Amino acid sequence: MRLAHGNYIEEHHNIILKGASGNGKIYLACAFGIAACRQFYKVKYVRLPDLLDELAVARGEGIFRKVIKQYKKVNLLILDEWLLTPLRGNEARDLLEIIEARHRNGSTIFCSRFDPRGWHEKIGEETLADAILDRIVHDSYSILIDGKVSMSQEVDQLRREKMELKYELGIIPFPGRGIALMRLVAHPCHRWLYFMAQVAQNDGRAGSIPWQYSHNS
Repeated sequence: MRLAHGNYIEEHHNIILKGASGNGKIYLACAFGIAACRQFYKVKYVRLPDLLDELAVARGEGIFRKVIKQYKKVNLLILDEWLLTPLRGNEARDLLEIIEARHRNGSTIFCSRFDPRGWHEKIGEETLADAILDRIVHDSYSILIDGKVSMSQEVDQLRREKMELKYELGIIPFPGRGIALMRLVAHPCHRWLYFMAQVAQNDGRAGSIPWQYSHNS
């Protein structure tokens, strides 16, 4: 409930969303983001690879501090693809800069496929890794999104069931009237299915569509 109400943003806490690819981490993160927007918080979404590229370019153009200040003003930062691949070169140092700037100043949602215990190896440099993790893990709510089936597979399954249901609904012309007789067969996943149809217009008058209900137990 505290997360739904956005109290974690006011208290400058973070959220770590863990789970396999396709399990809905980013959907949940965006739901938190939308809730924060409705409470007039500044929210920004960015992939970690894109953020690191932006910081590298800013450092080369001499505007690194300006970019860091911009991210510091964001109330809720959603970081997708967090440590999906090991960091290279100065990326660990740049990442520490932005984590340090936002520490106790804003909240961050980290969407990761890996448990925080494996982040140390992804960051690489031991000293920087300790500093980054110390500013994240101890101030964070951790949520594990588990599931044997990915969200995309579940959506495909729902679509298939919807198509099967449509095939089970037969529309038969009703003799002598401009309306239809609906034969309804219950969906196999449910005990029963109740259907009420709106009538078709016939000579400017509306009546009710007769319908037949059959249940396969």
